[in-house]
Amino acid sequence: MAKQRKQNTNLIQYRINQKLKLLNNNPYAWVYEFSNPTIRTNFRIPARILDLANNAFKEFWGFYVNDEDVEKIEKIYDEVVEKAKDVIELANEIGKGLTNFSIENLKNMRKFEKERLIKESRAVTELIIPQNEKSELIYEAIILIDKYDLPIKQNLPKEEVKKWISAVTEFMKTIQNAESEAIKFTAKKINPKYLGRYKALRNEVNKYLQSLQEDIQPQQEENNS
Repeated sequence: MAKQRKQNTNLIQYRINQKLKLLNNNPYAWVYEFSNPTIRTNFRIPARILDLANNAFKEFWGFYVNDEDVEKIEKIYDEVVEKAKDVIELANEIGKGLTNFSIENLKNMRKFEKERLIKESRAVTELIIPQNEKSELIYEAIILIDKYDLPIKQNLPKEEVKKWISAVTEFMKTIQNAESEAIKFTAKKINPKYLGRYKALRNEVNKYLQSLQEDIQPQQEENNS
């Protein structure tokens, strides 16, 4: 038991050190604790894949992808941004006074405050690194959902709760569909071996390509029988 506790402690410290190192390399990153793991899974992870895909297409523009390819990935991205704007607008409209959270305070947190949060938090902290203004809107919407979802459902009239759920659901469907489209389009246009520094995206592309092979194999066996 003591050995297991020590291993767990070492792992936690390792992760903290990794985040501190990442923060040093990205001092303007947002440091945030997700209170709802479902929101992290349904929104945060797809947002990261979209950011990586958008960056990859910009990096390989003129090499492996052309103007039309970049326009397509931007269109996928922009559809998510529009739904994010709807969530932000509604959160600001109906969520006032429900929490003392300020997105501006999060954005303007000083580096020593971020370091302290990483070191002292009992929850899992995330380093969110918006890549551009559109990316910032997407992450702002995700954080507002995490902060406002439960207070809105607990305190507001049913009609306003329904409006909120509708906006959040539309955003969730859009970002998850966009993630899937971005993975498939990246797999079609960029060889995974070139995605070395886009590790999370490369892993998803490889999983998608592997699933295609698994779908093809039974059909080939059936044709050969």
